[in-house]
Order: sequence, then structure tokens, then C-alpha cells
Amino acid sequence: MENSKQQRMQTIDKFLDGYGSLSVAKLLESLAPDYHHQILPESLQMPVRDIQDFAKHAEGIFGIFEEFKMIPKTTIDDASTGVVAIHAHMLGTLKGDKGEWKNECVLIVKLTQDGLKVADVREFVDSAKAMEMAQTHAPGTFGGRARDSPSTVFGCITFELSLTTQSSRQYRLLLISQWQRHFTVCGSRSGQACLSKKIFSS
Repeated sequence: MENSKQQRMQTIDKFLDGYGSLSVAKLLESLAPDYHHQILPESLQMPVRDIQDFAKHAEGIFGIFEEFKMIPKTTIDDASTGVVAIHAHMLGTLKGDKGEWKNECVLIVKLTQDGLKVADVREFVDSAKAMEMAQTHAPGTFGGRARDSPSTVFGCITFELSLTTQSSRQYRLLLISQWQRHFTVCGSRSGQACLSKKIFSS
């Protein structure tokens, strides 16, 4: 079933608003029944969570916040694959007078064919902030039962994220895929395509 860009963006907005609601039920409304979520990089050794395990994880995280917002800064929509990449800032207020929480992430979101639900998310996080959250603010909520990562969700797409610090800070999202027509080819013989977007300056 063909879906429009407007529909896909409505689904993404609903998904991000679910985080801001601090309601697990609200967050789950935008998810497909066979939803999977993985926090990356792999060095964090976080499990791939199905919708039940993700709900338990979200409940633990939501419980430490008075308020929380997921603010998209850059969104890249690939209609042919149903994949949306989002660079977002995460801003919140921790309970118990623990102050503000500031972080950022890149979400690689795979939508269902009709664009109405989120089927899979790969969430690239700041490793240092993730460890701070796990060790200081939300111990016990980062465990769970690891599951095999679904091999057919993203097909042959591989994402890599690197952060460079020079006179400015940049996020570079490297997309290696058979759908090169959507990106600027870098000239690699392997057909590597890249999209580099300057997000902010230091």
C-alpha cells in the first residue's frame, strides 16, 4: 500500500510525542506489534528489545523524569525504503531535584509498508551519557533479554555514525545501500554513498 510523506511524518511525530508524554501506553500507540528496538553502538552491549521488553525499559526510564522532550533537529526521509533518519535533542528534568538532562541521538526508523506504524528503531546514543544514565539515574532498567536482531528489517542497508571534533562538531551519517540514487555518491568503488550534514557549531 502506497503511503504519503505526510503520513510518514505524522507517524514519526506521534512516535516522538510519545516520548514527551512520559506515558508508556501513549508511546506504544505508534508501534507495530512486531516492533524491535536496539540501542547502539554495539559496544554498549544493549539487547535488542521486542515491544514487551521495550515497554518495560521505557517505563523505567520515564519514571525518573518530571518532564521530557524529544526535539527533532534534522529529518531524512527515504520513501522507497520506508526508512526515516532523525537527529534529535533530548531535553528533560530529572525527579528529585537532580537537575536537567541534555542529550542527543540519531534514530534510524523503519516504518511499516503503509507508513502508519513504527516497525523497527536503531537508536545511536552518546555512549558516555548512556553509561551515566545506566549507572547513576536508572540502574536496573538497562537489562533485559537479548533477542536476535531481525535480519530482514533493513535489507542490505548499513548505517555508521561518527562524531568529529575540530573547529565545529558534525554528525556524519554514512549510508551503504543499493538505493544510491537518493544520496551523493562519494566515489568509492564499493558504491559507498554518504550524506554529511552539519548540525551545529561549537
